[in-house]
Formats: sequence, C-alpha cells, structure tokens
Amino acid sequence: CIAKIVEGLTKDGKILVHKKNIELLEQNVFKIKALNISISMYCASAGEKDLTEDIIYATPKSLNYEVLKNINIKYVIIDEAEFSTKKGTELSKLLKKLKIKSLLGLTASPIYLEQTLDGSVSRIASSVKGSLFNEIVHVTNIDEMCQLNYWSELKYYDVFDKTKQSLLELNKTGSEYTEESQ
Repeated sequence: CIAKIVEGLTKDGKILVHKKNIELLEQNVFKIKALNISISMYCASAGEKDLTEDIIYATPKSLNYEVLKNINIKYVIIDEAEFSTKKGTELSKLLKKLKIKSLLGLTASPIYLEQTLDGSVSRIASSVKGSLFNEIVHVTNIDEMCQLNYWSELKYYDVFDKTKQSLLELNKTGSEYTEESQ
C-alpha cells in the first residue's frame, strides 16, 4: 500500500514513512526494495542513518527536529498510526514543528483505549481531542478484502502441540512472533 501511495506523490519534497519499531521497519524496507523503489533508512537500532533518498523509512526513537528540520519533508505516512498520534506524543510534537504538506495515517485499528474516571472508554482516533488526525478518509472491511482475494486462506494449527509450538520464534522485542516463523 505504501509503495503505491508514494508512487503517486509529487516529488516537491521528501516523504517520511514512520514505522513503530525495527521489526516492522525491516519487513517493509525489504518489501519496498523488492519493488525496485529506492529508499533511505534512518534507524539507530538498525545501524543506518541515511537521509539521501526522497523516501525515508524511520522509527520514532531515531527521529528529532534537528535531524529533520533542513531536509524538506513534505509528506509523512504513519504506519500503525494508533500508536503514536495521540496528543502529547514525541511524534505529534515533532510533526507540529515541521512544515508538512500532507500527513496520512494507516491503521487496522483506529481505536484508542482511554482511561477516564469512569473506567476505560474506547474512542475512534479521529474524534480524540488533540489527535493528529481529525477524519477517516477510507475504510476497507475484511469481507471486501476476502472478496478481492487480498486475504490469505486461514490455516489453523494447534499451538499447544509442542511440535508446532516450537516452530514459532519471538521477534527481537519478544512482543510478537516473527513473520517468517508464522
């Protein structure tokens, strides 16, 4: 999706593609390079700090205003937008300082769980005061994805079967299984 989006943007400035962690960054860099699209990667954890190409893939902890202020970023695409677009996050503060022509957030779950005096409340990201996004411009349902053959056939495995459970490997952060092992 991101490759198609950046293809259609005018080249009057750089495009920053924000990924929430190194695992997603590495997966997506591999995929976009397979399409022969030249990109830079700016991620301290990956040992790369390159800003030379028009499309820059980066993680949040590597970015700051001093790094980005002079490189003419006009477009920002935030993948997994629900994680870093709440009011007061470092990313939201950074983006307010930069003169961005267009900001696009992509997410499969545009819902915040907000703690209130009455307990937890679910909120749509575009309706949260101070969110970077104030409207949802497109929704694709799972049913539509299935009809268009974009959804993979589900294969169920008994994860409690020790022979199959050993096939799953945790990612570097230990929060999810690697794409390869799944």
